[in-house]
Amino acid sequence: MIRDLVKIANKLDMLDMHNEADIVDEAINNAYSDIGDFSKLEETNISSDEAFSAGVSVSKLNQKSSYMSKQQLAEIHELSSKLYFLIEDNEQIDDWKESYIAEIASKLDDVYKKMKYHKGEYGIQKS
Repeated sequence: MIRDLVKIANKLDMLDMHNEADIVDEAINNAYSDIGDFSKLEETNISSDEAFSAGVSVSKLNQKSSYMSKQQLAEIHELSSKLYFLIEDNEQIDDWKESYIAEIASKLDDVYKKMKYHKGEYGIQKS
């Protein structure tokens, strides 16, 4: 059930219906209050990495699939396409932006190759 609520809240956020998404988030927090509240990270004494790790741990308790991965990949696809057309040919962009793009590309490539291998989709694996 929490998966469905998270999907609803994320969809509402994507539709810029933040107040409605907050209501669903509050319902999730109330139902699962024993796992802690990390919604106001700036008011806590934990780092963003610690909060992320806690979120990953909690999601593993209630998740049997990678339902968020497909949504995140769809968002990455849309954003990268928009960004591709925002950058003009021969346009010079800041080094940090180039670095972020290279890092994202490298990490996506790593995930793709690992999943492709585990699914036996390399040509040599099919023989």
